[in-house]
Amino acid sequence: QPGFADAYRELGNAQMANNEALAAITSYQKAIEIDPNSAIAFFNLGNIYRDVERLDEAAESYQRAISLKPDFVDAYCEWAAVQIVQYKYSRVIEALESAIKLAPNAAGLYFKLAVAYQEQGDSDIALRYYKKTLELEDKHFDAPIGIAGILGLQGKYKEAGDLLGHLLVSAPDNPTTIITYAHFAHRFGATDKAIKIAEEKLEANDLTRRTKAKLHFSLANLYERKELLETAFEHYEA
Repeated sequence: QPGFADAYRELGNAQMANNEALAAITSYQKAIEIDPNSAIAFFNLGNIYRDVERLDEAAESYQRAISLKPDFVDAYCEWAAVQIVQYKYSRVIEALESAIKLAPNAAGLYFKLAVAYQEQGDSDIALRYYKKTLELEDKHFDAPIGIAGILGLQGKYKEAGDLLGHLLVSAPDNPTTIITYAHFAHRFGATDKAIKIAEEKLEANDLTRRTKAKLHFSLANLYERKELLETAFEHYEA
């Protein structure tokens, strides 16, 4: 029986790689029917639900994976990600504050905690967790973006601009960097540059619907600041 479960999991992996989401869901569900104690099968099922934006089902699958393997850091991180995009910050904070006691050296948990605290408006705590993330994983790319966002919110626009400019050089295609840069660009005189970068990124084919929406919103704000209202309105509509 376990061999059949493994076969369905491998089939699901292949289908995921081939962008056959619905078929992969069926394969993982069959693997779970055979082996309901497989944390990795629930985790992979959660990833597929996440990719097709069935977020409640994704969260439930990740929770099942965590219940089977309480120190499953990746499952905690992905669960937190789908909760954050649904604005469930307090749930993330409560769960991950407990999770870091089980995995105190897991940089990803501290990063998701930082994001949740930042979105909730607790910038000082968020900054502490972003720094803890970098302490544990000095090459973590997204933590400096969060720090730059907090610097901008604190009115430290030059510091934010310098950090974001450095990040754009090291990873010019990262959409989170571009969105954060665009948000604060008018504060450090880089509106035109931000528009150019964001417009170029919108032409990419690898963006999620949520990321495209954020880019359009950022561009709308930038065009509005330049009083190009017709163009701004087009991006708000998009």
